[in-house]
Amino acid sequence: MQSQQNNSLPIQTMKTKPGLKKICVYLCLSVVSLFLFSLPLFAQNKPLLKRTTYKTEKVDFGAGGTVSVVGAPNGSIEIEGWQKAEVEISVEIEVQGETEADLARLAEINSYVLDETMGHISILSVGTNDKDYLKRLKKKLPKNLLNMPFRIDYKIKVPLYTDLEIDGGRGDLTLKNVEGAMRINVLETNAKLSLNGGIVNATRKRS
Repeated sequence: MQSQQNNSLPIQTMKTKPGLKKICVYLCLSVVSLFLFSLPLFAQNKPLLKRTTYKTEKVDFGAGGTVSVVGAPNGSIEIEGWQKAEVEISVEIEVQGETEADLARLAEINSYVLDETMGHISILSVGTNDKDYLKRLKKKLPKNLLNMPFRIDYKIKVPLYTDLEIDGGRGDLTLKNVEGAMRINVLETNAKLSLNGGIVNATRKRS
């Protein structure tokens, strides 16, 4: 009889283990759920890669003409007068993306276009923010690329006597040593104007 009683003890002990298993399963599921919930947060905090491209070109241009600049949503514009009968355009373009492949695609799109006519030069920023431009390029980009930040910074030299038309986004604006009629329309800027003369009409865009 004693041996039968001793054999029953392990059976009674085993009956408590299913409760422990439930607790373990619950804890495991909680850890897995927390991990899965955290994945989007890790993805959002992933640092973006950057690529910067530099471009410079010169165009013959006499005094008394008009130079128009349409800036990017973000980026600075600096225009300086000089003695030469030409316009020099130096551009710094920065794009950001998650991969090197993304940077390569964005660098092809975010740039500027130069349009020349008699007595008028237009410098037009283009990029993923311009839907009409993307349609003309027939480029279909994923939404995540359309939302990637970019900036274009301009340093432009023009003849001393030049009329200016400037449409800018957010960024510093510097004008110096230029004389002529100037129309300035920007969204948000820290402007520094050091001019020889002329008429300045400056307004702030509605955001």
